[in-house]
Amino acid sequence: MYKEVTSTVLWLRNYHGVDITCIKVTPYMDGEKIYLVVEQIIPIQDIGDYQIRLTAKKQEETISSKEEATRHKKRYNFWEQALPILRVKTGIFNNVSPTKDNWIAGASGYSGVSFNPVIRMDGARAELYIDTGDELRNTIIFQKLKSKENEINSSFSNELIWQDLPGKRACRICVQYNSFGLNDVEHWDEIIDWLADNISTLIKIFKPLLDVTMKNSE
Repeated sequence: MYKEVTSTVLWLRNYHGVDITCIKVTPYMDGEKIYLVVEQIIPIQDIGDYQIRLTAKKQEETISSKEEATRHKKRYNFWEQALPILRVKTGIFNNVSPTKDNWIAGASGYSGVSFNPVIRMDGARAELYIDTGDELRNTIIFQKLKSKENEINSSFSNELIWQDLPGKRACRICVQYNSFGLNDVEHWDEIIDWLADNISTLIKIFKPLLDVTMKNSE
């Protein structure tokens, strides 16, 4: 019985966060007097703080896991709603399926270069993402496009952000949306229209430049 009780208590403490303490009481007789020796067995006194921290950590991991699952489901639902609009307005994403990731890749016609809509918890981003697998080639493509920065910026209504991403292999050129994000479900239609319009504009401006740039960077 002792083993079953302690196993149950440990299970409740460690996996369900139930704060239970087990006390072992042992009676002793000295003549006509009865003495009780009280001993805390769960959590063990010397490691009580450790068990408390361990339980708290497991609770945090459980909460984090649930939050991540919720976030993944929400992203999937967002892309499920967004993809039909993106396909119509951009002409790409026809072979792309909803995903739990915060981005999807739109084909540019060149390996390692894609037009990506990105959804964040508090915003969104439309980007031309460059990652051919070769850091030097990524930089060359990025710099050749950036040499036409003034011309490109003047034909783009929103502010383009040119990022060579120091410390990373990839580069990107993007425009940011900061009004609403993934958490703002009631504004998803607005976010999706913004992404579709800006990805469409990125394609219109950069696709002809890529046709020249990619051939010259081989």
